[in-house]
Amino acid sequence: MKRYYPNADTLAGMTEHPEGSYMLCSEHESIIKRQAAAALAGMDAAKAISSGQLQQAHRLNRESSPEALESERSANALLTEENERLRGLMKGWSSYAWKDGQYIDDVQGYFDEQTRS
Repeated sequence: MKRYYPNADTLAGMTEHPEGSYMLCSEHESIIKRQAAAALAGMDAAKAISSGQLQQAHRLNRESSPEALESERSANALLTEENERLRGLMKGWSSYAWKDGQYIDDVQGYFDEQTRS
């Protein structure tokens, strides 16, 4: 025996109950299964996107924490000092290498000696 459900129009009271206003139960179940599959696919996609956004938010939070910013400032200060020291060495090296218009043969030795201190 086939089971019938009223279609949406009948449920909404828009039509009377003529023979043609009913659908097979299997048709309703098929429609519900398709809708459920589409809903699950949408939820899975939303979950994947939000998971990626959450990971990015955690990464940005770690990068912008006061401890991370202070550490970065400290590292930048050390690098700035080292850069200034090396610039001074290069100035000294260039004036030493071309002293009196002549090239000094042991430029590498001079540079190595200066960088050890």
